[in-house]
Amino acid sequence: MFETSASSGHDFSLSEVIDGVYHWSTAEFGQPIGLNLFDQRLSEAIDYNWLVEKVSKDGISEQELRELLDKGILKGFSTRGGSVGFLLYTPEQVKTLKTLKALARYSDDELRHIVEMWNAEIECTLEVVPYDDPEIPEYDHLRGKMAEYIGETKRQIGYVENDSTSSDDDRRRRLEHFKSELENAERAARRLDAWNSNALTDKMKSSIGRSLFRWHWIDEWVRIDNAQRFQSKILEGYSPEVFFSAWSQGSAGVTFERIDWKTTLQSFQETRSRGKVFPLRMPDFDLVERGLILHEPVTADAYANLYKKYRIDELRTELVKLGPGLWNPPRKSIIGLSCVECGRPFERTLASKRYCSDKCRSRAKQRRYRERDPERARLSQVRYWTSYLEPAN
Repeated sequence: MFETSASSGHDFSLSEVIDGVYHWSTAEFGQPIGLNLFDQRLSEAIDYNWLVEKVSKDGISEQELRELLDKGILKGFSTRGGSVGFLLYTPEQVKTLKTLKALARYSDDELRHIVEMWNAEIECTLEVVPYDDPEIPEYDHLRGKMAEYIGETKRQIGYVENDSTSSDDDRRRRLEHFKSELENAERAARRLDAWNSNALTDKMKSSIGRSLFRWHWIDEWVRIDNAQRFQSKILEGYSPEVFFSAWSQGSAGVTFERIDWKTTLQSFQETRSRGKVFPLRMPDFDLVERGLILHEPVTADAYANLYKKYRIDELRTELVKLGPGLWNPPRKSIIGLSCVECGRPFERTLASKRYCSDKCRSRAKQRRYRERDPERARLSQVRYWTSYLEPAN
């Protein structure tokens, strides 16, 4: 059977847990349980009344929800029937907005901007890890996922081979791991290609369905992981533009460890170029044009700790490099600009629209996603995959 497996320091196997969910849901509902928290296709069935009932369990009134929608802070999706639908994930955004509003630090415009950035993050993840098209046969989906996995593993091998920052032992260990994965994945792909897609046995179909369910499970975990990281960043008091080059995630949640000031300030500058003028927020201070505004008075020792925690010396270096252009970048107009990916002129109906087509947007976002941290991007896509894929008998 074509299956992924995963190992860990625990006494149980992740693959066994996923298989258990697959068999239980198939027996209980006649099909595997859906994993579609961010799937816009479900918005046809997830309406306003559903959202009202869902968020009421968290103490959010219909009046509060209606205010978020009327002000354009929270947005739904237009359905084919002309109504407005939502994601299964939308209640998490509503709960976060209620928390932020209670702080009385954010204007409606800034809350609207936060949600726009949040939705863009989800969209980016969906372009890297999309949901399967139900019109395509499962066999073809599995072949496609195998090909993508092999391609990503090859790219990762090239990245490690050209990595001059790691020790020889670390590079050798990583190369051995990825090359072993590549060998196993290519062997599994050859076995899958040997099957006749028009004459699959019930056992083969079951194997393909189970393997895809594992892939779907991991893909959804990646989507949840990325969305949770953004949510945690906002709730801790950071602006959405803040980018971290290091963080960890465990049972206690996300721990942010190192701000990448260069990338953060570039993103902040991009925001201001679109006429969105907000402070660059940190849990302990706001960065504005006149300097750092501490949230509360601190002692000299406490300030020294903040200086070290936020690496203020690196922040100052990047501020000098950008100069006044950080605070007053050239304003980008909405109409008549060119696609930032292919250069073709097109009419922009929204200030945030930078690409002429979904193809250009997807290509640009996937490249940027990998360029920021190639290894993390690749590992994010295949976080719990391993490539020991067994053939069906």
